[in-house]
Amino acid sequence: MASTKVELLQLDKKTNFTLWQVKMKAVLMQLDLEDALFPTIPASWTEDHKKMVNQKALTQIQLHLTNDIIRDVQKETKAHKLWSRLDEICMVKIVTRQNLDLCSLLLMSLPSSFSGFWDILFYGSKGLSLESIYEALSSKEIICKFSKMTTLSQAEGLVIRRRDLER
Repeated sequence: MASTKVELLQLDKKTNFTLWQVKMKAVLMQLDLEDALFPTIPASWTEDHKKMVNQKALTQIQLHLTNDIIRDVQKETKAHKLWSRLDEICMVKIVTRQNLDLCSLLLMSLPSSFSGFWDILFYGSKGLSLESIYEALSSKEIICKFSKMTTLSQAEGLVIRRRDLER
């Protein structure tokens, strides 16, 4: 059987994890190592064979990781645990990116009377989250309501409804 060399970029914090994961599974399948990604390995395998398959799969995955990712997962000694850990690390990144997109969308949809507020919140904070925006918007509306600094017409009114991201 002739071997085929597959070019797969190393996984870093900018790589599309889902696509990388599909390609990495294909590499492991070509090498007949995909069973190492599951916690339960066939009972018919000997202990030596289980260790060999795990070690080969583990090293194949590690060779396709950048140093910053390896630092986060270097303690993993089982291929399936490494695979799960990568999933955790990279899915947090995806959720964070989606969260920032929602934050930007919310800030851009604010009425013009909130323009100064947008600048302060966007440039003045270390981290932007939906929680911080909701809290700040609630605070500004309360302050405006009681101090009558500004009056919002019905056309400029803003309704904030919180919706959980997890479905």
